[in-house]
This record gives sequence, C-alpha cells and structure tokens, in this order.
Amino acid sequence: MRVCASRRWYPVELRLAMLFTHLRQFVQPLARTPLHPQWLMSRENYATKQAITPLVRGCVIDIGCGDRWLADCIGERGNYIGLDYPPTITQGYPGLADVFGDAVRLPFRNATADSVLLLDVLEHLPSPDAAISEAARVLKPGGLLILQVPFMYPVHDAPNDFHRWTLEGLRQLLIQNGLRLVDETTFGHPVETAAALGAIALAKSGLNILSRPRLAILLLPLITLLIPLVNVAGWLLGKALPADSFMPLSYRLVAERSA
Repeated sequence: MRVCASRRWYPVELRLAMLFTHLRQFVQPLARTPLHPQWLMSRENYATKQAITPLVRGCVIDIGCGDRWLADCIGERGNYIGLDYPPTITQGYPGLADVFGDAVRLPFRNATADSVLLLDVLEHLPSPDAAISEAARVLKPGGLLILQVPFMYPVHDAPNDFHRWTLEGLRQLLIQNGLRLVDETTFGHPVETAAALGAIALAKSGLNILSRPRLAILLLPLITLLIPLVNVAGWLLGKALPADSFMPLSYRLVAERSA
C-alpha cells in the first residue's frame, strides 16, 4: 500500500495547530502594536517587567521562564535561574531554561532563593497549591514570591489550562502556604478586558476559517481591519472611563515568606 505524506491527510485540528504555531512566531514582532490581537496583554507584560525589576534580587528562580524575557531585569544584581517543564517546548515555546523540572517538585534545596517568579504559569498546573508550597519552601525567610495569573482570558495551551482565580482566592492560596501578602495589582479596565477578548476571538475565528478558502477570502480582510480598531477603542475607553476592577484581565501579587 502506498502511503501518502501530503499534509492534506493530516486531521484538520492538527493542521490548524501547526498553522497557529507558525503564525504566532510570524506575528510576534507586532506584539507592541494594535495590529496584534494580544496587544493589550503585551502592554500588561511591559508593566509587569517595570514593576518587578526593583523587587528581584540575589538568587531569582523564574518558574516557567519560556524565552527568559525577565532575565535582563536581574542584570548584575543577582543570579537568574530559568526553570521550565520539557513538554512546553512541544507547544511552540522556546527551550531556553537553565534547569528543566516540575513546579511541584523543584530541584532546589530549602531556603535557597531570594525571589521566585510564577508569571502566567499557575493556571497551567494541575496542583497549584503544591506549586505555591514548593515556592515557599525554596524561598529564604523574607524572600518574595511574585505571582501573576489571568482572570478573564480564553482557554490556552489546552489541555494544560486548569484554573482561574478571584483575588480573594489567590489571597487564601498564599496565606495557606505561610506567605504574607505584600502587594496586589489588578490589570485591565472592563472595557479593555472586553476589547482584548474580542480581538483574540476575531483572530481565532480568522484562523478557523482558513480551512474554508472562499469564506476566508471574504472575511479575513474585515477581521484584519477590526482587530486594531477593537484594540484601540478598548484602550481609549479604558483611559477615559472611571476605574473599575469587576472584570479584570489579570492579577499580580507579591508575597513574602515569613521569617
């Protein structure tokens, strides 16, 4: 029997997943412009980087480090250690970790880190309580855990997307593991959140119709035009309207290990 290796024999879901990985790499340079469907989220990442730079020091363990985008925050002030889980590389993320390991079984001794980062990682862990417990274990007394998680955000990196938390739920998770809350930040005016979700939904819909060329020819130009319009409208309205935190994009919390 002749076996055909043509891509047309791949399941539609697999072809779309492969295409999504390639497109994500292609549009990444646009992340700081409204043309990118996750522009409003990338603005949050920039704010996070600015906020945590003065906080991290000494030995810093970045759990789920990805492309090590936070390494330059440390500079000469400390020792940055990026840790990641090997299967994440198969999902299109760069494997730039110093150490490969599991967040619920960290390969570090007790009280070795001055700072632990868990940024947009906890929702991907089936046992988040165990991960917070491990982070607390490796922190020195007085060391800081910096945690960031989405609140209103689509399912991503499935099937490894397990949780969403309210602010109160996060507080309890930290307290139960012997950590003292130092600071908390809410990201995203409700209209910014709605705009971010709308832009992402448009982009995902655009990917879905690529398997139907006639429909794609008709709708893709419209989708491409709508994404920056939705982004900019959400950003402008978020600046103009009174602040409100009932529908945020995400949360960032800073907690300290007690002495």
